[in-house]
Amino acid sequence: MKIDILNINGEKTKTIELPEQFNELYRVDLMQRAVVAYQSSLRQPYGPSKEAGKRAVISNSKRRRAFRGVYGYGISRMPKKALSKKGSRINWVGAFAPGTVSGRRAHPPKPEKGLVKKINKKEKFKAIRSAISAAEKRVVESSFENLVKTKDIKRVLQKLLNYQERKNKKGPLIVISKNCSLRTSLPGVDVCQLDKLNIQMLTKGFLPRESLWSEQAIEELKNDKLYL
Repeated sequence: MKIDILNINGEKTKTIELPEQFNELYRVDLMQRAVVAYQSSLRQPYGPSKEAGKRAVISNSKRRRAFRGVYGYGISRMPKKALSKKGSRINWVGAFAPGTVSGRRAHPPKPEKGLVKKINKKEKFKAIRSAISAAEKRVVESSFENLVKTKDIKRVLQKLLNYQERKNKKGPLIVISKNCSLRTSLPGVDVCQLDKLNIQMLTKGFLPRESLWSEQAIEELKNDKLYL
């Protein structure tokens, strides 16, 4: 598969052969699995402490003559903690059990629960290649990576990709070489180094995302045989 190399003014300079990563079949099902697996790895385990609601000293003994027992008083078996004592009588309040003040929750979220969904490495790389090959893309000459000002980057995106600023909308992805420091704060635009690509960056929802590749990034992808 061949593609034209454009300069920062949108003019064709030459044509190159794309590496084999761009020849992958489009597999939306595999991309969806990879996106779900990646997003699940970002979830932070949460839940209460294992001792939450269980720190009070409680008693619920129904045995005769047990210390702080409730035998013979017609008192429920709910776990209780003593607030005060006068003679043989004790001022109780419910504790520990769900539904009591400062008691534990009945079915709280469990931090040890497995939230991460896994995917094989070969499948993950195949999904990345599928997103790379299926996306609408342009390749710009390597001098693009030397741009510093946001207004210059915006001008290139408008010429090459018809970019329009939209808040809360996922726009194009800029793929640069591994040692490039190009950055931008344009709404919806992400900049990613070649060796840090992931399926979340390459997709919008579960569909391929429009992208702009630098010529140097294409060369490194070919030479280093990444994501194969």
